[in-house]
Amino acid sequence: AEAPRGVRGVPTPARPVVVFPDAPGPGADPSPGGRARPSDGYGRSYALPWKVSGITVRIHWSLPALWLFLSLLGLVGGGAMGFALALVLFGPGLFGTVLVHELGHSFMARSRGREVHEILLWPLGGLAFIGSAPGHKDDIAIAAAGPATHVPMTIFWVLIALAASEGTMASSMNFGFVLGMQMVFLNVALLVFNLFTPCFPLDGGRILASSLMLGGYDMLATATIMERISAFIIVG
Repeated sequence: AEAPRGVRGVPTPARPVVVFPDAPGPGADPSPGGRARPSDGYGRSYALPWKVSGITVRIHWSLPALWLFLSLLGLVGGGAMGFALALVLFGPGLFGTVLVHELGHSFMARSRGREVHEILLWPLGGLAFIGSAPGHKDDIAIAAAGPATHVPMTIFWVLIALAASEGTMASSMNFGFVLGMQMVFLNVALLVFNLFTPCFPLDGGRILASSLMLGGYDMLATATIMERISAFIIVG
């Protein structure tokens, strides 16, 4: 459904949209040019032909090209084995992991009574567009739910690697073992990066910001603290 019309015919969202990314990106821009979808501010994307638990998942136009490019790099650097590994790792492996992460945010948001607009997979990761509502405790739970999905995924891929190496030499020639260990590294890296980097809009930054406001800091003071922390981390 089209968003309600605002001033001078420019559509405005019915409710504020909160973006829960697993990697930093530009702010959502659902209104310019008559665009109604929250993800339209990130460039052209295409919806998958099916929904995941009723949630529309969109793929950014550049992802197939990026997937092919990384797979070709694997071919150049590692031959057929490198190509096959990169094809799986940077395709269904990476973006399947990111999708599960965003579904973690989305399902937690639904359990707290919030609307989930859609999920966008794009070159810098994933974005879940979730309706805003008061409640800092809910914000913390929603932000933490994404990184939490990497715990069972890490365990799953450890088991895959162990199963693949059983009875054989766990070496670089064992495709299942190498893929499993690469996916373990990917999940641990995403967990640590998202949860323990206190920069907004990463999950760790959202948790810290909501915790500060829950502790009595107003929005201006919280924004100032987050700005200084982010600047320190970026500049070093």
